[in-house]
Amino acid sequence: MSDIHAEDAVTGAYAREEAVRAASVVFDRDLAVLREQYSLPTDGQQWASAFAARLASRNKEYRLRVKQDLHAAAHNLKCLYSKGDESDSQTTSHVMSTLMTFVIGALRSTACLKAQLNEYTVLHDKLTNTGSLSLPDRVFIRRSFPDLTMCLDHLEQDGDLVKSEFKKFKQSFYVIAFEHELKKCQEALSARKAIRQSVEEKVRPSFKLLTTLLAERAAIVEESADLGLNQTMTWFGSSTERVPLDEYNRELQRYNVLIARIQAHKTPHEGAVALVAVSRYTIRPPLGN
Repeated sequence: MSDIHAEDAVTGAYAREEAVRAASVVFDRDLAVLREQYSLPTDGQQWASAFAARLASRNKEYRLRVKQDLHAAAHNLKCLYSKGDESDSQTTSHVMSTLMTFVIGALRSTACLKAQLNEYTVLHDKLTNTGSLSLPDRVFIRRSFPDLTMCLDHLEQDGDLVKSEFKKFKQSFYVIAFEHELKKCQEALSARKAIRQSVEEKVRPSFKLLTTLLAERAAIVEESADLGLNQTMTWFGSSTERVPLDEYNRELQRYNVLIARIQAHKTPHEGAVALVAVSRYTIRPPLGN
């Protein structure tokens, strides 16, 4: 077959035109997510300033919330374990001492119960061997062993949990238990202030590239639509409504060129999006030690 009907040719061309749009949507979807996440306006020229304002606002909210949470945690810890007083110093804290005492006491209680159970077992065996236990006492004691052993197992598991959890949160306890540590943490948070102008300067090149690529893709999609319209007009305008096959294939190849131009955006587009994402963490100095 050396030609195809104009209807079939137009259908094939329309499918390739849709493929051009689909290739563009892959990248446009990333921008839609970014715009929604940071409430960016429709005008791409304002994205950098809007992003900077939004990020600076979120940074301020975050720092205030963490400061408030730290104060509340320190207050609650002192209310629960100790009031603290003027005798607290750079190296001592009443609340931390009280908390440590509770932790050590819990672990010692487990060790004490284990030692008592061992003594209890030895005494039971001795009295049994000498016949000093009455039958009811022997039955009662013997039937108590499984429950006592189970209680000890549970206490040992709880003791391991106390040790692991305390180790996990020990540094956090120090921050809120010692006034100087809490103050140092507050100062570090204040130093992480995001300056709007600095943020905007950092992200502007990335957003400029994204808007440039977006405009190029829009132009390519429009070029594809114009191509499809011209092909439709030409093929339907033919007196025979037959399209030579070589002409049809040659015209479809033009869509492949447009798709390739869009796909060439992959590396610069992903790089710019990644830089915008990373900028959320690099625009502020890190927390102090």
